[in-house]
Amino acid sequence: MQPWRWRHRRGTLHGITGRPAIMAVINLTPDSFSDGGRFDSIDAAVAQAAEAAALGAEIIDLGAESTRPGAPAVSEAEELERLLPVLRQLRGRTRALISIDTTKAAVAEAAAAEGADIINDISGGLFEPRILAVVRDMGLGFVAMHTTGRPAEMQQRAQYESVTREVAQALRDRLQDALEADIAGDAVMLDPGFGFGKLLHHNLELFSALPELCRLPRPLLVGVSRKSMLRAVAGIEREGLEHATTSAHVLATMAGAAVLRTHHVGAAVAMRRALLHLQPQAE
Repeated sequence: MQPWRWRHRRGTLHGITGRPAIMAVINLTPDSFSDGGRFDSIDAAVAQAAEAAALGAEIIDLGAESTRPGAPAVSEAEELERLLPVLRQLRGRTRALISIDTTKAAVAEAAAAEGADIINDISGGLFEPRILAVVRDMGLGFVAMHTTGRPAEMQQRAQYESVTREVAQALRDRLQDALEADIAGDAVMLDPGFGFGKLLHHNLELFSALPELCRLPRPLLVGVSRKSMLRAVAGIEREGLEHATTSAHVLATMAGAAVLRTHHVGAAVAMRRALLHLQPQAE
């Protein structure tokens, strides 16, 4: 097991491979691909996030703009209107780290002013480069993810000669962008972006390459929870997705993932606890 650390606004999250941190997905959008907006009310979203923290999630990831393939853009004002009331209530209710899933510099800045710890940017800073200055100036943690473009167009750009090589190089480039913006290297977490500008065979190749991707210069966040790739390989729709997600989490953990981003916090925490005790020992 190898140690890793992730600097954020309130300190440093320490971990080891084989025991990933759990990031809970809290969607604040009425058109979420996973929960269909079930948690779009302020009270319900705050309650769900607090429950996730109580179950053992170290990080709560709030997203107020859908990034599913084909999703329309949301204005800065609307994103903030959805996000800030939940963030304000939640900050006083939990000591869990709060991550904001956004690509907008102004949203990141406003969220940081209300106590956010981490910015999770699907573009890794490409859509609005000023977000890197916000991360630096506010001392935030940063997730740099790979995508081929904005949600409305990314699936049309899913073309690679070697998806693993190209995604790995793009993640190195996003890390370099962060370093050149004077963000501390240990504040950056990398994410290969399963489902973002990738077809099923791309996702499966990337997943098989997780041990290689986990050797990148910074630790890896893996987000496959409820993704269409799991529905495809398991031959299911919605029923059974928790089990398919847990299976993927086991494999990602064994490959060396540092953080698992999930809708199924209780299952992920139980998986993590069990896996620590059940992994076969080398002779």
